[in-house]
Amino acid sequence: MPANRDQQPPKMASLFAAAGFGLLQATQHLCLHFNKEYPSITLLQSAPEYHVLSTENRSETAWATPTCIVSSADTSVLQDIVRLLTSQDVPFAVRSGGHMPSPLGANINTGVLISLSGLDGTTYHPEQGVVEVGTGLKWRDVYAYLDEYNVTVVGGRVLDVGVGGLILGGESN
Repeated sequence: MPANRDQQPPKMASLFAAAGFGLLQATQHLCLHFNKEYPSITLLQSAPEYHVLSTENRSETAWATPTCIVSSADTSVLQDIVRLLTSQDVPFAVRSGGHMPSPLGANINTGVLISLSGLDGTTYHPEQGVVEVGTGLKWRDVYAYLDEYNVTVVGGRVLDVGVGGLILGGESN
């Protein structure tokens, strides 16, 4: 992202379309930009871990081939990435736990996959009886953490379901 957040580069998808290129080239360009600016959180298709993460969804019906995958524990970085993607008209998908079986429900072809797996913090506040749960967790992680305190929450009955997808209505579990 530019140092001045108000300063936006020209729309890549529009520039590439005007030059006779398509969405794939615009998306590849932006993925290379992410890889340069955020190398520790960007996976290009050539990365060894790419295949595992692009097919992490529970169902093969949701497997796809994103142009790149980004994942960060820093919400401000994720906000910058989404802001740049939307300003450039580059498609993206967001995945929490990867349990959604719908084709392209939490994955994308020719676009950027944003994995929320880095948002995995959990904090229990016993005096209030409240737990803060990161959207990148799966319910098994939440229950295991809370077992230490002999408390629980109402959440997914299938332990492999992601917190974010279930809470936002991604699937009825």
